[in-house]
Amino acid sequence: VEVREVPIVEDGKTIAIVGSLTDITERKRIETILSNEKRFLDDLIKAVPISIGVKDAEGVFISCNPAYAEAAGLSVGQIIGSTNSDIYPPELSERFTREDKKAIKTGETVAFELSGQPGGIGEQKTFQFFKTPFLGLDTDRPGVISVGIDVTERHERENHLQRLTKLLDETQLIGKVGSYEVDPSSETSLWSDNHFHLFGYDPDEIPDPYNYFRNEIIHRDDRLKYAEKFNKVFSEKKSVSIEYRAVHKSGRLMVMHEIATPAINKDGTISNVYGFTQDITDRKTTEKELLKAQILAERANE
Repeated sequence: VEVREVPIVEDGKTIAIVGSLTDITERKRIETILSNEKRFLDDLIKAVPISIGVKDAEGVFISCNPAYAEAAGLSVGQIIGSTNSDIYPPELSERFTREDKKAIKTGETVAFELSGQPGGIGEQKTFQFFKTPFLGLDTDRPGVISVGIDVTERHERENHLQRLTKLLDETQLIGKVGSYEVDPSSETSLWSDNHFHLFGYDPDEIPDPYNYFRNEIIHRDDRLKYAEKFNKVFSEKKSVSIEYRAVHKSGRLMVMHEIATPAINKDGTISNVYGFTQDITDRKTTEKELLKAQILAERANE
């Protein structure tokens, strides 16, 4: 219960006191809920490993979590009350301020990535930032909530994967090898870029590799033999070796060697087939020439 008392004064003297009692049970309940929610949000912001900073309409930090302070190389106390120019080097400060203004002007979240700089976020770090405008309770001018996520490890993994992919492509190119994956349930096939290049095509020239390969690339006289061999992957559930003739985009005849391997589920079914294809045309030509030379030599010695 909230008690209010108001004195009634005449000629400088209090002649009466008017009082009122108000049941504030519901208000106190709501205040308690709001206080608990605020405490929970404060604890949550402190605990999350992403950087969170809040600036008012003047660009002054009014709040930040420990992760933000750590990323900036400062304490929370040093950041509160400061601006971008107080914390970061000129170039970095200008970038942050520019993105803050963009978020406020558009009224939308602005996202961008930024690699660390000396005196800023750390030279080896890459952060993804999100700038979102917000309105405070006591002003109609928007401030900015800044969220920064350390994506350094993700970038390193992506770069590593790109390097491995490039290395694989170069290796396949040198060895005249291509790789593929077949989904037997949908009869679709995923080819590496060099698998297309083996047959003289760019990846965007064959929208349906699975059927085009079987109906156009494999030499018509070898299609039945190829199908019989490939189907052994499913009947015998083991890798098979297939040699067949193929027709290059230019019309040149090729000799190919393929290894197809099934991916077998725990229940014994085959989910996918993975394969490697190598152009052995030159090797076959050399073998024929050597055989021809050997026959000629043997005849000469008779």
